[in-house]
Amino acid sequence: MRKIALTFGLLRAAPALAEPPAPDYASAANWSQAASALPAGATPAAKKPKVDVFFIHPTTYRGETELNQDVSDATANQWADASSIARQASAFTGCCRVFAPRYRQASIPALRGTPEQRDAAYALAYSDIERAFDVFLTHTKGRPFLLAGHSQGGLHVATLLEKRIDGTPLQKRLVAAYAIGFNLAEGDFGRTYKSLKPCATRTDTGC
Repeated sequence: MRKIALTFGLLRAAPALAEPPAPDYASAANWSQAASALPAGATPAAKKPKVDVFFIHPTTYRGETELNQDVSDATANQWADASSIARQASAFTGCCRVFAPRYRQASIPALRGTPEQRDAAYALAYSDIERAFDVFLTHTKGRPFLLAGHSQGGLHVATLLEKRIDGTPLQKRLVAAYAIGFNLAEGDFGRTYKSLKPCATRTDTGC
């Protein structure tokens, strides 16, 4: 009986497979406004910014069973705003308009699940990023832009660069991309990224 109970307990603790509803990026509720909260002494927000930023926050979801966050989870959204977007994305507010989508981020339980669960969770998260990016492009109307992300967000930036930017007309609009907390190797350039190159100096653009 005890063995059965222990087995049942393990099954109950396994990551849930239910897929949260896809966010509608036509709704302002699915975009964070926390980047406007500037710290004391920061450069004031630009009055007429000429560049836009697409910012992807890191893993902030604290759920213990789900593979992906439901973007209607107000508590999770508040923590993403406070822990990342207000502290990281706000670094760009002095120069740019910041667009920070809420997305069905892969959770810590997804990392602890099977390889199939992990890959599915990250693929679902990235699918939101691509859809949000398409909406971002409709609002930027040909303006130059930056991509920035941290940790899981850095991974999604790297994937977005590969699938949507490298070797496309959008590459001419890219000011720079920051995939912070995610490893990009020198060998990725020329293989994964056929046209994009790493920045060599602090004033380089399109890299």
